[in-house]
Amino acid sequence: MKKPLLYLLSSILLLFFVPVNVRAETDTTRISMVEATKTDEVKKADEVDVAALSERVAEIQAMDKSMLSREEKRALRTELSAIKSDLNAISKSEKTSDNSGGIYISVGALIIIILLLIIIF
Repeated sequence: MKKPLLYLLSSILLLFFVPVNVRAETDTTRISMVEATKTDEVKKADEVDVAALSERVAEIQAMDKSMLSREEKRALRTELSAIKSDLNAISKSEKTSDNSGGIYISVGALIIIILLLIIIF
């Protein structure tokens, strides 16, 4: 009586501790031409944005900042931080476009699975 109850309770606990991120698999071979051109246009637009932002960073680095006032230097710093956040957003959007997906198992769930396997076998 104790073992089936133990197995039942541990399996119920396992369900509570498993954060699962499951994505439906999409057939990548059936991408329409419209979607393919949209992704190409987006990539080209991102490349243009990255080039423009990196040119601006180079301009700011080439400036003589010793003649600037405190407010102007502060404005340059805030502009550089905005450019950095824009570049990070662009790089994150490129990384998420891969749609790699996957299943994620928490550490607690992994420990419970290992304990269940040890108990069963």
